[in-house]
Amino acid sequence: MKQRWVLTIEEFGKIDKAQIEVSPFMVFVGENNSGKSYIMYLLWGILALGRELFDYKKGTSQPYKKCEEWLIANIGKDDIVIDEPIQQMFIVWFNELLKQKKKVLCNRIFNHPVDIGHVSVSSYKRLAPIKVNWDKDAKRFSTSANTIKFPLTEQEFSAEERGKMLNYICWKLLMDGLTTPLFPGVNSGRAAGEPIYLPASRTGFMLTYKTLIQNMISREYSGLDDGEQYKSQFVLPLAHFLKDWVGLEISENTKYGDVAAYIEKEILQGEVKRDASPMPSVLYRPEHGKKDLPLHVTSSLVTELTPIILFLKSKTAYNLMIIEEPEAHLHLNVQRVITRALARLVNAGLPIWITTHSDTIFQQINNLVKVGHLKNDEELGELGYVREEVLQPSDITAYQFVVTDKKTTVEKLNIEQGGFPVPTFNEAIYELSTETLRIEEKLTDHD
Repeated sequence: MKQRWVLTIEEFGKIDKAQIEVSPFMVFVGENNSGKSYIMYLLWGILALGRELFDYKKGTSQPYKKCEEWLIANIGKDDIVIDEPIQQMFIVWFNELLKQKKKVLCNRIFNHPVDIGHVSVSSYKRLAPIKVNWDKDAKRFSTSANTIKFPLTEQEFSAEERGKMLNYICWKLLMDGLTTPLFPGVNSGRAAGEPIYLPASRTGFMLTYKTLIQNMISREYSGLDDGEQYKSQFVLPLAHFLKDWVGLEISENTKYGDVAAYIEKEILQGEVKRDASPMPSVLYRPEHGKKDLPLHVTSSLVTELTPIILFLKSKTAYNLMIIEEPEAHLHLNVQRVITRALARLVNAGLPIWITTHSDTIFQQINNLVKVGHLKNDEELGELGYVREEVLQPSDITAYQFVVTDKKTTVEKLNIEQGGFPVPTFNEAIYELSTETLRIEEKLTDHD
């Protein structure tokens, strides 16, 4: 993930105001019903649906015209650097598109009318600037790590062709490595690269997904147009999760298969797999077992982790994984292991965004940051860690959701020498400890 940007949100559900900086490892913590999932849904929606904000016809707004003038002036030139002023010019244009379609975007994500006062992108920065090149032999747009290549012809580009190029540049700047390309390949109706959203209560989904899918009301949308009616029993991230789940193809060799194997070995002590039926069933085989077990006779440990494991084993193309409450139904020791698995994924290049109520997960994150100061792998090994689990502070952003007067404020947690201090956890632990001491004092007085 080579870019960073901040999403500013105002008057959105219970959220008074929030400024969320996207990063490879993002953590939301806070009280129940404080809006953590709401913002995760919105982020997912911008990544999954944001391509539909663009119009390939000639734009007429001033922000668009500025981008177009820059493009016209640089057609045919090689190694055109998109530096900070040009980046900002594209961000201003994207924010205009967000402002125009924020209402219908939210309605689409939630399958229900949802108000939002403001949403915009700011504080854009990139580790290495993108360059634009032109190629007379190229037949289509293409992109590599830090380069965009456009075909060059002798004929003047039409307004629509210039519009497509500008859309391509804008999307590359903002979404590179997080979601689908602007013109993604499609497999089984799924845009390649779309983020995976793994909801809370995964056990319930695993035990009832066949019924849910059979009864799910689903529609195809042509775009973010006003006036559409939305009828669904799920918000869109969850509907996509169920569709993705049914379409999973498992492979022995996937990019993140080693992390799936680590979770199975260290936590499940067995293997989960899917059969080949049209509506696949999931089976679990204990490490020393001789029979496959259906999920409904396994523990909640297995059912909660099964979606994570099987998506890691799948051929599904995704560039980001969002997980609600990865600690659900897990013992404290197991929460530590799953956090180490998430760190391995981040270091393997997969951005991970989570919501959590677990102080254990936060403490484990802090430890994975602190062990990075150890000098060599031998010292890491003495503590039971490997280098692939070490987290860099620059890769993590953490946010605390605080409810006051029926509104939620979102506070960025700043990392300190000992890691991220989390007041919502520290205060609860302090109150519990204080109460315990008071009870002990009263029992002593009665003796």
